[in-house]
Amino acid sequence: MAYELGVITTIQLMERILGQNGPICLSWDATTVDGAHINEIHLTLNRSDCLTLDVRHIPGGKASDYVSHIVSSLTEAADTYSRYVGKPQQEIFHLLKTKISCTLSDRAAVNACVTRQLRDEFDSTLLQLNCNIHPLDSVARRAKQNLVKLDTRWEIKGSCFGSDGSATNLINAVSVLRFKDGSGDPAGFKDMLRRHNLPMGTFVRYVGNRMHVLFHLAGVIVLHYNKVMDFLQTRCTSGGLLRSRLLNDLKNDKIIAQVWALAVIGKVFTGPWMTKFYSSEMSNLDMRPLVKRCEQQLQLWLAEPDLLMTPTMNAFGEPLSPADDSVLTEILCFISGEDAVQMEALRVLIQACMDVLNSQLGIFIKDPEPSPICHSECSLCPHPQHGV
Repeated sequence: MAYELGVITTIQLMERILGQNGPICLSWDATTVDGAHINEIHLTLNRSDCLTLDVRHIPGGKASDYVSHIVSSLTEAADTYSRYVGKPQQEIFHLLKTKISCTLSDRAAVNACVTRQLRDEFDSTLLQLNCNIHPLDSVARRAKQNLVKLDTRWEIKGSCFGSDGSATNLINAVSVLRFKDGSGDPAGFKDMLRRHNLPMGTFVRYVGNRMHVLFHLAGVIVLHYNKVMDFLQTRCTSGGLLRSRLLNDLKNDKIIAQVWALAVIGKVFTGPWMTKFYSSEMSNLDMRPLVKRCEQQLQLWLAEPDLLMTPTMNAFGEPLSPADDSVLTEILCFISGEDAVQMEALRVLIQACMDVLNSQLGIFIKDPEPSPICHSECSLCPHPQHGV
């Protein structure tokens, strides 16, 4: 029964694709789950219509692995549809290839290689577009690097395990405490959440550089700091060495000042970025003035980081509303006793945002006019997650 449903789904997908008059964007996105490299392939027909072609475990993350998955998935879809309509498979496959006019992926070098190899496979000039959500991964990575340097300058030594800097190690340790059996205390942590009438998903799992997670968790820790401290001091029954290390770092004002700074960036930059761009209603060209406005605001904050000690607007110039945001309210009330570290942390985090914007989205900031790209292609969604 599952096989028959798969065949019907493929036929429906092919009819949608071959009936499309405008350009079709091919996108892919991979992740590692329990050691397995899982790749998803999507076909975007317009701003909001995204179809999932295939999800598969592939051998690795090489360009040849992605190309093989993409070509085989398209070939299999063409073969299924050709049997349904009674036409040659080669004819359907050729028509399918001519419908695809561009690719959309993140800015990893391997994906540029994939697009080049697909151009050879399709014998066409595919336009390469880049996802404008994935730069947040790079922002998180650069932010962690800058905070490691800040630790060195201020001789800050955290107790929590890890090599990403004291603030990031603390955030990761809280995630371990919440989710990991053995080294953490998931049962006790969930009991603490229930006692305070907090949703089980209040503390999300920390997964490295993924988008806004680092900054979001920093804000949650600032908001629920006293609850976490009380849990560790009075109710945490397991966790062993992790418990004592977490207590040491949570009592370290210089480390908490950095966590606070990460939370601020989450409220003024990464959070609003996700809100603005994680939508199929906005095209790549629509994003241009927003990115330029964001860059200008970051320049202002870089020159005057003290403006972020009590932020009133986000990076897009929109007002912040503490009355509707408990995390923001706590940020504004926060006192660490380490103002100099707070200011320095804000400065290096703003610099991280600026560096990524200029390196990955410089075309939006520097070019006076958009590149001569087909507007219909640029009107496709700005990231490949819509089909996930």
